Amino acid sequence: LGIVWNTATPRRVVQLDLYGAGWAAGAGSGSIHFTLPFDKAYPGWIGNVVDAHLIGYIDLSGLTELYAVDLRAQDSILGLTVNGLNKLEYIMFSRNDFTASLDFSNLPNLQHIHMSLMDALTGLNASNCPRLKLLKSKYNTLTSFNISGSDSLQAIVINYGGSGLNAIDLTGKTELQYLWMRDNDIQSLPGIN
Repeated sequence: LGIVWNTATPRRVVQLDLYGAGWAAGAGSGSIHFTLPFDKAYPGWIGNVVDAHLIGYIDLSGLTELYAVDLRAQDSILGLTVNGLNKLEYIMFSRNDFTASLDFSNLPNLQHIHMSLMDALTGLNASNCPRLKLLKSKYNTLTSFNISGSDSLQAIVINYGGSGLNAIDLTGKTELQYLWMRDNDIQSLPGIN
């Protein structure tokens, strides 16, 4: 459950769909949900609820064919490594007490990042991801946020971001169509046109 393999020899993992225990597909807080024209979530999520309780530092860097990762409701992950995953396109990571920063930088095919309900998350580095289109960060407490060189971004959603993140540098984001910020301390948007 939760793992999709390709047909090569030897077979390689191409998708991890590892909801944490107790998470139900489509569960929400009752808030309003919307879909943007370019918010095309990965259509191939398996949708199984996997009773996988991942603990500690997770290193996915050896899964070189991986293109989609869903780690929602994995509340005991202490670190995540995705370095060198040049085929990774989609990542969902939520409901976690992860206390450090997440580094998704230099991933050439990364297109969608969805992060939410990570109260202790302090930083996000999504720099130099040339195909990144959508970045959603909701209910996180970011104090650092780097999207430099990720100039294909079309939508940025930063809701309920807590305090400490005062500015987002939008220099070079000429394809940005949608910017939604709610209940955070962002006061400056250098580079916005």
